[in-house]
Amino acid sequence: MTEYMFDADRSQIICAQEAPLPEDSATVVSLRDLLLAKEFPYKKGDFEKTDRQLWDRERCLGVGKLVLTAIEQDDKRLPITTRHLSRLALLGQAPDIDRFYDFFDNFTDFKQEVGSPIRYDRHKFADWGITDFVQYAKRTTKELGRLPIIADYSQRFDQGNGPSFAMIESRVGGIRSLHDYLGYPYVKEWDKTDFVDWGVKVMTANPDKDFNLNIIKALAAKKRGPTWSTIYENYGKWSSFRTGVEHEFQIRPVIRQQHELAKLGRYRLMAEQGSMPAKFLTLPDDKLLTAGARYRVVQDCAPDLGVQRRQELSKAPPSNFIRRLRQARPSLTAGHIEMVADSLGVFDDIWQPDESVIHLHVTKAAIDEIRLAKNLYRRTDHHARLAAQ
Repeated sequence: MTEYMFDADRSQIICAQEAPLPEDSATVVSLRDLLLAKEFPYKKGDFEKTDRQLWDRERCLGVGKLVLTAIEQDDKRLPITTRHLSRLALLGQAPDIDRFYDFFDNFTDFKQEVGSPIRYDRHKFADWGITDFVQYAKRTTKELGRLPIIADYSQRFDQGNGPSFAMIESRVGGIRSLHDYLGYPYVKEWDKTDFVDWGVKVMTANPDKDFNLNIIKALAAKKRGPTWSTIYENYGKWSSFRTGVEHEFQIRPVIRQQHELAKLGRYRLMAEQGSMPAKFLTLPDDKLLTAGARYRVVQDCAPDLGVQRRQELSKAPPSNFIRRLRQARPSLTAGHIEMVADSLGVFDDIWQPDESVIHLHVTKAAIDEIRLAKNLYRRTDHHARLAAQ
């Protein structure tokens, strides 16, 4: 079995089988003991920090494989952990842990690549935002060919293929909320605003059609929206609902534009005054909106970070923003980060909402089917009345 030693005097790792141990060093210790010890004898600053830029993907994989070999015990392979790499970083033998995330989406992916044993790792899903849970539900729905039930999500969790249902419930609000994101709403919990919001999306999905009851009935038949009777019970007569939806459909783009202009003005002022990077002044409007939003969230969640680090995080793509911010501040949760973004009014600027309303599109054939059923009902009812006379 290969044994690695650490020479503290020379700050280097030695393979005991390949090189003789230095006779003049009194501080050569087992690397395995250092990595697995309950108490680590060194602290930050005891050894010179390595330059993270010198570490590319292959070198990161190399040090991971070295750790796996070093911690092996009696031919039993132990899984590599972030603590092992953090200790190596303190010894100056590895970069800080966030360097690994420049090349791997999460630590489980890194473990798979180096050949580490993998146990269920709750941290694998700790960086997931709402968008990630929705995409996961979409994939699961596609694989099953139907909407998943709680048992489906629990089974995938047991197999190590997804988050626990408890996590789904705490982060998204449960299976009903998750399926609402997929376009299968649980309308019993809707208020008037939800009905209008849904109506606006229906108009957006059907720009070439009149917003009428036939569209409502076609979508209700596919469980993509409320029935007309449900709308009436919660909102009132059709004319009132239609007027409210059409008004909201007209004013939303105007209000959105006003809010965006206000944010852009604020960000430019902050950049001019030095509370945001001056480089932001050169960004086009769409880039400034997202960069400014991320910068504000970082500023609120990690106010002690330096300007340069905040600027780096503000460049992170939406899919990696939570992960990168949690790497900088591991105590943060994805839920807290999203809550801060929402409270600042910048959630949609960071994670662009899924504007796809394809599931609300109603085909001409579907409308014709509704009309045919209506006419058939009228004829049947007419004949029934004649027969009763």
